Amino acid sequence: MSERFSVRPEQLSRAGATVELESRYVDRITYLLGTEAVPKSDFVGLMGELREPIETLMTKTRDRYDQRQTTLHMTGDELRSLAKVYQENEDNNSRRFREGGAPGGHDQNRPGDPGMPMGPYVQNLPDLTAPEAKTADVKAIVEDTMSWLADVNGAIKDLIGWDAIEEGMKPLLGNWEELTRIGQVYGKSGTGIEAAGKEFSTTTVALKPTWDGQAASAFDDYAANLAGAMQGEGPLMRVLEKSMAKLAKQIEEMVRTACKTIQEKLKEEVDTSSVWAWLKLLAKKIPIVGWVLQGARIIQILWQVYEKVNEIIDQIEKTIALLKEIIAFAQNPEQYLQGAADAKIAELKKKMDDAQATAELGVDIASLPAAVPAIVKAPKDSYSGGFGADPWKDAQ
Repeated sequence: MSERFSVRPEQLSRAGATVELESRYVDRITYLLGTEAVPKSDFVGLMGELREPIETLMTKTRDRYDQRQTTLHMTGDELRSLAKVYQENEDNNSRRFREGGAPGGHDQNRPGDPGMPMGPYVQNLPDLTAPEAKTADVKAIVEDTMSWLADVNGAIKDLIGWDAIEEGMKPLLGNWEELTRIGQVYGKSGTGIEAAGKEFSTTTVALKPTWDGQAASAFDDYAANLAGAMQGEGPLMRVLEKSMAKLAKQIEEMVRTACKTIQEKLKEEVDTSSVWAWLKLLAKKIPIVGWVLQGARIIQILWQVYEKVNEIIDQIEKTIALLKEIIAFAQNPEQYLQGAADAKIAELKKKMDDAQATAELGVDIASLPAAVPAIVKAPKDSYSGGFGADPWKDAQ
């Protein structure tokens, strides 16, 4: 069934101006990502493995959002340009009619007549204030433990060949709160562009009754894909935010456990002051007679500490590997899924289940199978109403 061409240029102009305002908001999101979704402090030790993936994530996500911003801006500009063309055509027809000529099409008010465009409008969009940077309390605990170990670490190394500071503590030194902060930046960005997508959808739906024909029909399809892609970013980025917060918290707990193990394990079977005195003397190469039995117990305890701390470091490395996979998914959903969306998302969800990190994700993780294909369908170019007579054609 064909759709006859008709248009109200003032509504089209208003919609275009609104879309341009929406594009400015998305531009603020890209700025937030570029300035805040980057490592700012203490990406050291094991945490240093995440620096490059996080920097790449920022670049890929910012570029994707920048494309949305450009697309929105150019689309808004095209709508306003079309409105001007339509208005000029109506004005020419109206003038010819008043001069006694035959009208060439839809009549419209002339500039200055009642019913000219109202200003654009944009509803309240989410706040984009950057989240506050914090220092994880476990960082101080690690530093305290390193200080605590400093004058006996040489003796421990002599006894069991393990450098408790270099191999046990320094890998844990990172400011893991940075992961939470960066995740919050992505949460704000995703929720912001999702809201802008909903606003864009509202704008285009309101335009629909005032514009018919081939150009309008093409715009309906285009706008639906663009709005869907923007809205799909919301659940994707909230999954990233909550995953980073949950896994960072898990890592902090592991770090806390490692420090507690080192500081308290020696108290289980022997008096701490005696152990420390013995280790300090050993570190100074002073021979001790009569401590053989206690020394054997200390060596056994040190091996237990070594095994526990290494086990925790292995767990942290597995958690970091999961974080890298989530980051790879978020930075390029299309490439990550490669045509097997449901299976890949189910596999990722299982890994997060195994890490006990799924409960907080709630409805967002359930929304991913629909959200990701919508992101993939995002238009690559801005909307065009066509050339020559195209903007006035009926829809077939």
